[in-house]
Amino acid sequence: MRPALLTGLSALAMTLEGATQWVLTSDAAYARQQLAEAGAADLEEIDPALVIRRQYNDIAMLSTFG
Repeated sequence: MRPALLTGLSALAMTLEGATQWVLTSDAAYARQQLAEAGAADLEEIDPALVIRRQYNDIAMLSTFG
């Protein structure tokens, strides 16, 4: 139920500029703050493995936020 407890990673789903985006983070509280300041809404913590599997067909390339 809480992948961050096992892996140290969390994924956040959000709405940013009208589109759904996903963020992978090792600090969900900090990420929520930064994303909210950038205008993100509807922040929801979800299982990172589900994001990679469902949204990226089991492989994703990471990029730096900001």
